[in-house]
Order: sequence, then structure tokens, then C-alpha cells
Amino acid sequence: MANLNTLKKASEDARVVAEAAAKAAKEKAEKEKAAKEKAAKEKAAKEKAAKEKAAKEKAAKEKAEKEKAEKEKAAKEKAAVAARLAAAAKVGSRLSRTNVEAILDAKAEAKGVRSNWRDSLTDLMKTMNMNTSLASRKALAAKLNYSGHAVDGSAEKDTWLHAQLFKAISQNGGELPPHLL
Repeated sequence: MANLNTLKKASEDARVVAEAAAKAAKEKAEKEKAAKEKAAKEKAAKEKAAKEKAAKEKAAKEKAEKEKAEKEKAAKEKAAVAARLAAAAKVGSRLSRTNVEAILDAKAEAKGVRSNWRDSLTDLMKTMNMNTSLASRKALAAKLNYSGHAVDGSAEKDTWLHAQLFKAISQNGGELPPHLL
């Protein structure tokens, strides 16, 4: 009977060990399955994020290209208007202030830099491809017959020069008169 009890106990122990091994294998398989599912979800989320990022970058690039094209088109249109105005004006004929401003806006925009030519003598001179040094402004004052007593480079003198230069450009069909080159 001792052998029978020993055999029963050994059989019970083997069954418990087998159940524990089966349970452990089942848990391991479930963990592996869960890990695979998690990895697949993470991979899918990364792919989705990458696609969304690529789509956003593409949309931003397309928007920037569209804006650039629109700006270029507007600049070309302004330049064309300015060219038509300049061509329509006879050398020596006075254009309206609005027409001269359109021509100067187109010239400033064609340079691709921000210009405050309406208020700044040096910006107006740059727009007309003139040297903006103090010596050049002194020479311009002499050519335009400045008779004031303001110091060279003073706001008073520069304001007068700005007004006279704009007037000369207006009187020459939106172009710089040759005697001021």
C-alpha cells in the first residue's frame, strides 16, 4: 500500500507540475501575443504619424509654393503696369503722383527688398539705382540747385532732396532724368 500511495502522490505531483507547466506556457503565449499586438499597434501608430507628418509637410510646401507663385505673379503684374505707364508717358511729360508711385512700387518690389522710398531719400535713390553716399547726395543737391543752408545729411536737406527727386522723376515719365545720373 505504501507503493500505491507513493505512486498516487507521484502521479498527483506530475499532474500538478504538468498543469503548472501548461499554465506557464499559456501565460507566456498570451504575453508574447500581447507584446506582438502592442508592437504592431506602435508600428501602425508610427506609420500613421509619419504619413500625417509627410502630408502636413507636403501641404506646407505646396502652400509656400502657391504663395511664392502668387507673389511673383503680383510682382510681374505690377511691373507690367509700371512698364505700360512708363511706355505711355512721353519723355519729359509729367505723370500723376499715383502713376509714379506705381512705377516706383514696381521697381522697389523687383529688387526684392523692403523699401520706404515714400519717406526715405536713400530708399528712393536705391529704388532708382543711385549711389546713396553723402558725396552723391551733395552732388544731387548741387544738380537740383539746392540753395538752403542746411548741413549735408540733415533731415531738412534730405526732405527737400526727396521732394525734388520725386518731382524730377514725375516730370520724366517715371524714370530718372539723365542729368541726375
